[in-house]
Amino acid sequence: MRYISPEPIAVLLAVYNGEKYLREQIDSILAQTNHDWVLYIRDDASTDSTPEIIADYCQKYDNIVKIGDDRGNLGCYENFRELLRSVEADYYMFSDADDVWLPEKIQASFDFLHKQEGAYPHTPLLVHCDKSHADAELNIIHKSVWSDSAMDPDSWTKFELLPMHIVGGACSIFNRRVRDLSLESPPPPQILCQFPTMDGRH
Repeated sequence: MRYISPEPIAVLLAVYNGEKYLREQIDSILAQTNHDWVLYIRDDASTDSTPEIIADYCQKYDNIVKIGDDRGNLGCYENFRELLRSVEADYYMFSDADDVWLPEKIQASFDFLHKQEGAYPHTPLLVHCDKSHADAELNIIHKSVWSDSAMDPDSWTKFELLPMHIVGGACSIFNRRVRDLSLESPPPPQILCQFPTMDGRH
């Protein structure tokens, strides 16, 4: 089934057996300062209470949508790709079920991407932010992955130079052109990347 987002930003949350933290993450998305988004959730055939949690939120909020299909358990990578294939929007953000987002995450990320689109029109664009690591009680373990890893994000400006441990999917926002290219095979050789300054849980 194809879903056309009524808002410009589609937040794609792939989950499997996420009952422990799922509510906390959805609540942090609902608490965003930017409200121009729809949250799409695909459950990868969970065996815990994840389906009931999703149903509860979908009943309460019209901007939370459960992706329904009969494809069963696909694994993490294909779960996100199925979300990408299913949802049409202008912009996309990935979410893991055990994340917690700071309230300004969507707005800060979108503002930076929108600025880059002005400078690079008709270009596939992806931007991403730093992240913090926290324990189960959200006590910060590592405030900045970039600093702790001695990484300079401004050193990388092309997509092929960015392994996934540098650009975490759940730290990114990208436009429709990136989405369309990412669903092609083989992956595109070059996509311009920029980096907003934003410190916080991803």
